Amino acid sequence: MAAAAQYRIALIIAPAGFGKSVAVRQFLATVPSAVVYDVASDATTLEPFVRGFADALEPVVPALRRSLATAIDGARNSEAPGRDLAAWAATHIRSLDTLLVIDDLHYGEADREISRFVTALVERTKGGPRWLFSSRTPLQLPVASWLAYGESDLIVDTVDLRFTIDEAKQSARATRVAVRDDELEQILSLVDGWPTALAFALRTSTRASDLRAVSAGTQQMVYRYLAEQVWHSLDDRIRAFLRTVAFLPRLETRLAVAAGFDDAASIIEALRERVAFVSVLDTGVYKLHDLFRDFVQRQVQLDGDDVFREAHVTAGRLLERVGMHGEALERFVDARAAREVERVLAEYNFALLDRGCFDIAERAVRSLPTAIATQNPRVLAVRAALEDAHGRVDQAERWYAAVLQRTDQDVSFQVAVAQRYSLVLFQQGRFDGLPTLEALRARDELEAPERATVLGMLAMTYALAGRAEEATFTIAEAIGLAEFGDDLLRANTYVRAATIAFYASDDVESVEQYAREATRLATETGAFAIAARCLSTVCALHAFAGRIPVAVWYASQVVANAEKAGDPKSRALGLRALVQLEAERGNAERIAEIERELPALSYRGPLGVLGYVLGKTLQLGGAGHFQEVQTLLAGVSEREATLYQRRMHYALFACVLAKLGSRTAALDALARYEAAVAADTDPRPIFERIRAHAERFAILANVILERNAVAQRGLRALRHRSADSEPLTAFLTALLNRVPEQRAAALRDMRLAGIAGIARFVEALAASLGAADAGEAELLTPVELQVLQAMSQGLSNQAIADDQQRTVNTVRTHVSSILRKLGCTSRGEAVATARRREIV
Repeated sequence: MAAAAQYRIALIIAPAGFGKSVAVRQFLATVPSAVVYDVASDATTLEPFVRGFADALEPVVPALRRSLATAIDGARNSEAPGRDLAAWAATHIRSLDTLLVIDDLHYGEADREISRFVTALVERTKGGPRWLFSSRTPLQLPVASWLAYGESDLIVDTVDLRFTIDEAKQSARATRVAVRDDELEQILSLVDGWPTALAFALRTSTRASDLRAVSAGTQQMVYRYLAEQVWHSLDDRIRAFLRTVAFLPRLETRLAVAAGFDDAASIIEALRERVAFVSVLDTGVYKLHDLFRDFVQRQVQLDGDDVFREAHVTAGRLLERVGMHGEALERFVDARAAREVERVLAEYNFALLDRGCFDIAERAVRSLPTAIATQNPRVLAVRAALEDAHGRVDQAERWYAAVLQRTDQDVSFQVAVAQRYSLVLFQQGRFDGLPTLEALRARDELEAPERATVLGMLAMTYALAGRAEEATFTIAEAIGLAEFGDDLLRANTYVRAATIAFYASDDVESVEQYAREATRLATETGAFAIAARCLSTVCALHAFAGRIPVAVWYASQVVANAEKAGDPKSRALGLRALVQLEAERGNAERIAEIERELPALSYRGPLGVLGYVLGKTLQLGGAGHFQEVQTLLAGVSEREATLYQRRMHYALFACVLAKLGSRTAALDALARYEAAVAADTDPRPIFERIRAHAERFAILANVILERNAVAQRGLRALRHRSADSEPLTAFLTALLNRVPEQRAAALRDMRLAGIAGIARFVEALAASLGAADAGEAELLTPVELQVLQAMSQGLSNQAIADDQQRTVNTVRTHVSSILRKLGCTSRGEAVATARRREIV
């Protein structure tokens, strides 16, 4: 064992009863630092396995357990949940300098995602903790690769763990069993060196002649025979004790005392002296050998199904009394005790989900008759929360609304439901939750923390509805009340305050002050998802203001905190924001790095997607890939964009379509841009920069379409300005005035302003405009040039006809051809274009 542990990964793989756990404990006594995860027998799927892992590491990495619920929620819709949860866990443990032991790993054999979780976690923590795995099977772990790459030594297996005759003699002496050497050799041979079977045989004084009759069978037959000898040697009280603890997740003194065995400590010590199926894990915590636990459960089952179910119910009630509500609920589900399941779901509802027990709650809900699951509002609330976790927000909304209609007595529960309901609506850009929140605000019986929760959500909804003054007043009241709550409530309230300050006043100092406090409280309590949401607000604040380097730093912090939270939605938001920001800066290498991360995320929703699209537009357009940009922008739905985002989208789309020669489509995009401008009446100054850039892109589209008079009018009537929009204005002016030196200077100023990506994009759009001008001039016929010259002198069609001895209809035809060829819509615009091109 010591030799194997010299490597980063050590493995012990042997069948049941070969003393793997005992060997691990003996080895750990020689190790200065170790954390042990004893996998529970019911941790057969990914969620309970990871929950147990987080519980085991809680003393050394408390943030891992605190962020568990968010991580499990985030991985529920993932195609690779094991990999995603490993990425989350690795952020918390990769810096540990200790040995991490996972004992009884074989319980996870049936779920391949557990193997993927362990494999990915080991891979992501190189240079961090060392690993020791103890299992009956290798699962689907890449053992051969670990050996080939020198990560692991040869596996410790049955050859190493099987008792020799000398070890058997030593064991007999240690247990004070008198047995002849020849008898001991026969027993050892009959059990094939199996340590547990030998220990049972010695402690029950089983003779070789008795054992020979069953030794020809399987190991299970040998074990069952020996276990029966042990069972019948125990008195009634000890058997009653074992019949109770066999249904508990682990053998703990405190649980046994709670079950009515006040002398539990002495019973356990007596068992340790007399039999070989109890081993020490920690102070007051023991392990009942799983083979013997299964044997005891079978003994109970022999007494009938009713007795077996009652044993589960008794264990469930005991676990509930000591606060292990998820484990209690599992026992009630196993017993098919519908009323107990309903009671636990109703009493602990959202608290079960906050502890990461999504899988248990979902299994419990499915076990209930439909009538109970729909008629009990507290159970229905859990169902709504589970639907929300799966992303089925329409069903969640309906069930939350139904619950609120049926509950008005328990105000605390109503507040919890109202907050979740309003948040579902808020995330869809809806403020339908206002009546519910305002009704709760009016209730006098709300405690200070509950009122702070209601007011915080209400303030956010007011802000969404454009009621800035009410939002500001309400959040101020919420902040005062939150001081009477816990750190999590205060963190949530400060996040909302930062968001409201951002939207309502564009007050940088207030936003950053609230954000700092919210982030501090959130990280201290392990609520990294809250920290990520808060930091995304600050990132947006600086991005809107054009402080791109600062915004990039905050976006990176969003990604880091989202990774610690295991929150794919916030991580996607941060990465998508980084694509947009780095595209503005022109940092193609960083964008390539980010794009390698994005496909691995399970979140595919709309959050932050438009920023990503705009970023890719700048990057691809700057490289001249305008067909790809057209496809990208064509896939954006108006429903996915706010009005200020629609301005930017249609302005960019018009530029790209004009560049590709799709004149009609470009004009349609410009019309949609103007419609968005007319509809966008939000007076808040935070959107000034994006509006300023969109306004200038629309002008550039008109220049590309050779609607120069329209472009000139647009430049003269600019309504929006920002610090980094002025070089873009100078570029457009130089483009219209055909001054190459000023055009180059404007591009240089854009790069100096930190928007090199935008500079590259507009340069690519305008690259062939000069060549197009020369070509158009050659298209005019000599007669058209004469007509154009007369137009420049201010002559009417009739005057031109008289002067050039043509019919007025012929002149009209020539004028129409001139307008078409020059891309103009009026005589005045055509003359201005001709003068700019020095045609007349």
